Amino acid sequence: HMTDVVIAANGLVGQNIANQLELISQDYRGFCFSRSDANYESLDIRNFLETENIISSISPNVVYLCANKSGGVNKCESEKDDSYNFHVEATKNIGKICNKIISCYSIIRYY
Repeated sequence: HMTDVVIAANGLVGQNIANQLELISQDYRGFCFSRSDANYESLDIRNFLETENIISSISPNVVYLCANKSGGVNKCESEKDDSYNFHVEATKNIGKICNKIISCYSIIRYY
């Protein structure tokens, strides 16, 4: 069994994916950013080097990218630069990281 990665494993979508992975006995490592959660490791996907080091060290089959900047459209419009870095740049960077890891074949983005 390869280990999958669930980013934002403590959020609504991430929790459901983690539950499904557990049901099929798929190993995974869960990461979260803004909420403290004893079950998951901390990760700021805006930090390329940290994200690259973590994903590369795991060499997962699948990366589930469930991260979403809280606050909805209004917050994204009022914090344009951070929202762009979070939703666009971080997603592109995770794609680049996965592209380097041949076994990492799937990125799933949820909004």
